[in-house]
Amino acid sequence: MKYALIVMSCFVLALTSYASVSRADSPVAAVDVRKLIETSSAGKSIQVALKAKRDVLQKEANAFEKKMRDQEQALIQERKTIKPEDFEVKKKAFEENFVKTRQSIVKKTTDLDNQRKAALRKLQEQIAKATADIADEKKIKIVVDRELVVIVDQTLDLTDEVLKKVDERVKSIPLE
Repeated sequence: MKYALIVMSCFVLALTSYASVSRADSPVAAVDVRKLIETSSAGKSIQVALKAKRDVLQKEANAFEKKMRDQEQALIQERKTIKPEDFEVKKKAFEENFVKTRQSIVKKTTDLDNQRKAALRKLQEQIAKATADIADEKKIKIVVDRELVVIVDQTLDLTDEVLKKVDERVKSIPLE
């Protein structure tokens, strides 16, 4: 019984020392890409630029909507005083203007989304390069996104190191 207890203690001691050695020299690590995008200087610059452009676009859309409502009301009032043929001409012009302006706003929204995607791609490239450099330094063979892992030992998380390196390399990424 005493012998089994000693063997068990040695086994537990060997296992814990192996676990701490394997963590330090682990060929696997994790990086929280979402956190890097949200907290890096470049990621924050993208968010600020997007918000500014979205606000401008929203004001434009609101002004368009108000203008169209006002024009529609004026057209409805005018209908009572003009000939049906003239009303149809004005109605058709109103509808064409509505469609044209709406398409312009939709295009601007799509363009802004494409700018966002391009900026995020550039940031993700910088994150990948910084992660690869750290992985090379530490001889890490696999780095996974933290979102794909349910549980990870904090000693295997490279997020803070990658954040520091990304912030050193790129301060902002403009929307183009």
